[in-house]
Amino acid sequence: NSQIIAEVDSLSVFALFSSQQVIPVDSSPSGVTLTASSGSNAGEAELAWTAPGEDGTAGTATTYDIRYASSPIQTIADFNSASILSSVPVPQTSGALESVLVTGLQDGATYYFALISEDAAGNTSPVSNSPSVKTLVREMVFNEIAPAQTGGTDVIELKVKVGGNFAAYKVYEQANAGGSELVKTFPSAGIWSGTIPTGTFILLKLNSSAVDETAITSNTL
Repeated sequence: NSQIIAEVDSLSVFALFSSQQVIPVDSSPSGVTLTASSGSNAGEAELAWTAPGEDGTAGTATTYDIRYASSPIQTIADFNSASILSSVPVPQTSGALESVLVTGLQDGATYYFALISEDAAGNTSPVSNSPSVKTLVREMVFNEIAPAQTGGTDVIELKVKVGGNFAAYKVYEQANAGGSELVKTFPSAGIWSGTIPTGTFILLKLNSSAVDETAITSNTL
C-alpha cells in the first residue's frame, strides 16, 4: 500500500509542475552610449549612438526621447526638466548606427544631451550618459579685395569659415585712425534669413547700394 501511495504522490507532483505556464518577461530597452560633436555650421550639434532593442538588445525600440540642457543630465529628474528635442529619428533594429543633427542652438554655447528609448509596452531604458559639446560661432574672412575691377566698382569676396545666419551683418571700412565707415549691410530676407553653409563664397559690390548686388555665389567647397 505504501508503494501505491508513493506512486500516486509522484504523479500528483508531476502533474502540478507540468501544468505551470511559462510567462515571458517584457524587459525594457537597454541603455545607450551617446556621443556628441559640434556641427559644421554655427549653432549645430551632431549626436550618435547604437540602436538598442525592444527587450534589452533584442528587437527594435519604438521611440526615442532626446533632451538637452546647459548642465549635465544625470538623473531622471534632470532628464524630465531638460528641453525636449522635437525632431528625432525612428528607431532602427538593434545594433544599427543612429544619428541626428541638432540645429537652432546658440552660437558658442555648451550643451549637454541625454537619451531614453521606449518599447511598445511603455517600458523605458535607463537615462544614457550625458555628453557635452560647445557649438561653433559664425565666422567670415576676407578672401580677396579687388578695387575698381568692374567699371569702377570695388569688389570684396568673403569666405564663410563657419556657416550660420548672417542676415543684417555689417561690413565696415577703416577710413582713418579715428573711426570706420559702414560700406555694406547684408539683406535680412530671402536666402540671407537662413543658414549659409561653411565654405560658401560671398561677393560684395561695395559702390552700389542695391541689395541684389550682394550675392551668395554657387562657388562652394
